[in-house]
Amino acid sequence: MSLGIVDSCWAVCDERPGGGRRCQRRRTARIPIRLMRGYADELRVSRAVVKQGRRANTDSLQIWGELALEDLTENLQACDFLLTWGEQTFFLPAGVLRANRPRTLYTCGNVPTSEGARVWLKIDTQKCLFTAKITRTELEAVSGAVTFGMQFAELDESDTAVLP
Repeated sequence: MSLGIVDSCWAVCDERPGGGRRCQRRRTARIPIRLMRGYADELRVSRAVVKQGRRANTDSLQIWGELALEDLTENLQACDFLLTWGEQTFFLPAGVLRANRPRTLYTCGNVPTSEGARVWLKIDTQKCLFTAKITRTELEAVSGAVTFGMQFAELDESDTAVLP
């Protein structure tokens, strides 16, 4: 028997006679995201806040969450980023992120997107945290369950944020 991960949950796996494995979930709670670091790509939204503006293109969105990367050697400065909020996409070209010396903290601020919005993004690969802020836009999804996604390099993950 061995301890494994199935769909980001704890699982117990045993080898079957004649080959093959059988895995059973033992807990429905997701494992801590920091244990996924260096093992698998995973994105989880912790909190999202939408502020609707009174005029056109004055809405803002702020998202906090956890992000584990399988490839810890990836230079995020050389990657194009695509953030999605519901059906809307926000593109950030390669080279807009700045990194600290050991390349564990990446940030960009007030970057204009091709959609006309402004984006602030902070990714801490050591602590497995991210913050994204999108302003000067007209958000289509402002309540209920909305999917937030992030794509760059080999990562293509999304999670659902529940808004009041």
